[in-house]
Amino acid sequence: MISVVSPPPFASHIRRLILAGALLTAMFVTVLAADLTLAAPAKGGAANLAMVAEPQTLDPMASTADLVGTIMQHVYEPLYTFDGNWNVAPMLAETMPVISKDGLVYTIPLRKGVKFHNGKEMTADDVVASLNRWMEMAPRGKAIAKEVKTLEAKGPNTVVITLNRPYAPLVSHFALPSGFAVIMPKETIATPLTQFIGTGPYQFKERKPDQYVQLVRFEGYSPRKETPSGYAGKREALLDELRFVPVPNANTRVEGSLSGQYQFADLLPVESFSRIDGKANVKAVLTAPFGFPYLVLNTKQGPLANVALRQAVQTSLSDADMMGARAWGSRRSTRGRATTTPGSRRAVRWPVQRVRARATRRKRRR
Repeated sequence: MISVVSPPPFASHIRRLILAGALLTAMFVTVLAADLTLAAPAKGGAANLAMVAEPQTLDPMASTADLVGTIMQHVYEPLYTFDGNWNVAPMLAETMPVISKDGLVYTIPLRKGVKFHNGKEMTADDVVASLNRWMEMAPRGKAIAKEVKTLEAKGPNTVVITLNRPYAPLVSHFALPSGFAVIMPKETIATPLTQFIGTGPYQFKERKPDQYVQLVRFEGYSPRKETPSGYAGKREALLDELRFVPVPNANTRVEGSLSGQYQFADLLPVESFSRIDGKANVKAVLTAPFGFPYLVLNTKQGPLANVALRQAVQTSLSDADMMGARAWGSRRSTRGRATTTPGSRRAVRWPVQRVRARATRRKRRR
C-alpha cells in the first residue's frame, strides 16, 4: 500500500506531529520516523486527511476498526501505550504498575494535573469508571473482565486491580490502539457516547457525516516529558486543526493528493505509485504488506458443527499454496486461500464440497 503526504507548508507539520507522538497510524509513523532532519516548525495551519471511509462511530470502545482508532487516538489516551520497539510504556499512568509477588494485584499510579478537554482534572474515579465501561462493552475488555476480581480507586491518584489469577497480558491489553481502553470523564460516560471528551492533544469540534470529522488543538494538553517513541513519550499538536475526510475511492484520494486538496492520503493502491512517485508536490510512502488472513468456521450449527468435518477442511487445505502465494487474488493462491474470507459462503462451502466429493468417491470404490 501507499500513503501520500503533501509537501510544505503542511508536510513538515504533519511529519513533526507524527514524530512528536505517533498521532496518526502506526504504519505512517514507521515510515516517517527516520526523517529526523526536519527543523521544528512553528505552530499553526490545518490539514485535510483523506481516509478510506466514514468512521462507523467515534466511540473508541464501541469499535475495533483501525479507522476509528486512528482518528480518536488524537482525542483520547489510555493508561499505557507502545513505544517504537513495541514495549509497553506509560501514558496516563505515571509509571508501570507495581505488581504483587503472586501476580494478582496491580497498583497503578496516575499522573497528576492531567486535564480533560472540559477543564476537569483526571482522577482515579474517572479511570475506574472508564475501565468498567471498557470491560462491559469492548470485545477485548469483556475478555479482560473475566480475569478481574476487583477494580477500585485508592485515593485520587491510584488505581488497584486485583485478578482472579495471574494474567501476564493485562497491561498490553490496556495499550492496544483499537477498541482501546481510553480514559474519559466519569460524568460523560454513556452508551452511546454523546460527548467526546478525552485528555489528548486534540479535542473534538464537529462531525458532519460523509463530509469530515474536525479536531482542533487542545491548548490545555499535558504532554509527557520523555522523548517521543512510537505511540509513547511527548506528543505535540503543532497544527491548529485536523480534518479527517472520508474518501472511499482510491483514485479520488490519488488525484486529491496531486492537486493539493489533501495533505495526507491513506492506503492508496500500489498501481498508483508510478503516477505519484517523483511529483514535486507529494511524497509517496511504500509500506510493506501487513495483516493476516484467517478462516472463521461456524461451529454452532450447520455441517461444520461436526469436528470431524472441520478437521477434514483443515486437511484439505494446502499450507504450501497459502504460504507461498505471491499475491492476493491470483488463480494459484485462490485455491489455497478460498477459505480465508470470514463469513463468505464460498469460503466454507468449497472445502466442504471437496471433502464430501472425496467421501462419495470412496463409497463408490467400495
